[in-house]
Amino acid sequence: MTKDDLLKEFEESVRWQRRIRYHEAGHGVALYIHKFRPKMIDDDACELTGARWLNRDLRTCRARERAADLAVCCIAGIVAESKACCLSMHDLRRSTGRLDYERVETLARKTAFWLKGWEKSDAVIQAQIALWEARTLTLFDQSTVWRSVECVVAELDNDDGFLGGSNLIQAIKRGLSSAEPSSEFFDMPLVVPLS
Repeated sequence: MTKDDLLKEFEESVRWQRRIRYHEAGHGVALYIHKFRPKMIDDDACELTGARWLNRDLRTCRARERAADLAVCCIAGIVAESKACCLSMHDLRRSTGRLDYERVETLARKTAFWLKGWEKSDAVIQAQIALWEARTLTLFDQSTVWRSVECVVAELDNDDGFLGGSNLIQAIKRGLSSAEPSSEFFDMPLVVPLS
């Protein structure tokens, strides 16, 4: 392996790590905004306390609303990665977001279980997922939300890819309370091809 090959491999590794950090930061910020308490983020995962909703009975309207909020949090990783790295959400659904979309589809089917007859169709379920995607895109178009994602990524960079407990919450709050954007992403409208 030549020096150039090693350099190219290292640069690819850094780009991949950056993508994953934005992805996991997106989950963490959305969880916090939707009143789930994110426990920790590292280069592999964002541990979410809201995962219990995947196994919960969604009989009440409030439970279905919280399931919808959790679905937005699952989609948030893909949206943040897509925005930061200028990648298609459609492609990310099949790669880094595959498990997230499996959770989203599970939540959509569980919430549809309580609908009447024709409302349980695949078309209605896909429309529900599209609505959750639109909610997530709108959330990440807000400058303070994006600033919060950037603060979490910066902390992940400073802490060798791990952020947990009060440090995670403080990084999220710092971004949400900030009026000043830290990068060019603030001016860039979030236009993400869905398909």
